[in-house]
Amino acid sequence: MKKLTVLSLTLFIFTVLLSQKVMAAPPMALSDAEVVPHKHWEVWFNLNYRDMEDQKFYNVPTVELIYGIIPRVELSVEATYIIEKSGGDRVGGIDSIATQAKVLVLKEGKSYPQIALGIQYEVPTNEKKERLDWSGNLWVPSIAIQKHFGKALFITQLKYFIDDKWRYGVDVFYVVNEHVTLLSEVYAEDFVHSNDKDELNFRLGFKYQFLEKAKIFFAAGRSLLTTRDNRPELEANGGIMFEF
Repeated sequence: MKKLTVLSLTLFIFTVLLSQKVMAAPPMALSDAEVVPHKHWEVWFNLNYRDMEDQKFYNVPTVELIYGIIPRVELSVEATYIIEKSGGDRVGGIDSIATQAKVLVLKEGKSYPQIALGIQYEVPTNEKKERLDWSGNLWVPSIAIQKHFGKALFITQLKYFIDDKWRYGVDVFYVVNEHVTLLSEVYAEDFVHSNDKDELNFRLGFKYQFLEKAKIFFAAGRSLLTTRDNRPELEANGGIMFEF
């Protein structure tokens, strides 16, 4: 109930403060209801940092390649290299490899939102990051809904990492001009069959389009709840995206 109250209050505040078309994906934790156009590519390079009470994680980098395979359908492949620091120990290596298909189910209209469905398959590596751990594979269905209101774009997504966790929340993007977009996000993660504590986090950031087909991005935030265990004292994501 407390999480739902915070999310509802945040959405109300953004609605009052904000009034052009923008996209989600990194540096946000949630995803949008857009798909890459048919026969087009997007390439994302991003670095992620997460600082908890007694652990630090550096994803350096995450690389994602997305292709519009047919109209309204995109396929993507993502790989992440991670460095984990806990106490005096340090482990580095490939963290996971994931592939996803996303389908644009409904295009946005004047009186209704845009909707996309996705299904992701993710394979992590073992604790020492030496090899893929197929026993820990995850299927991850998701639904994303978005709607424009003037210069603001509202996005919500529900994602279920089957038998592992739920992720959901709200993003608000605001177009300042043709180059700069401001970003804000509140998202929650509820863990299933795990000792991890449920999370409620926020991020603030921007995207800057410095070329017609390229942009840089950055966002940072922290836990809205008591920062201990897996709840971050600081998390940040930044990188660059090319489309062609």
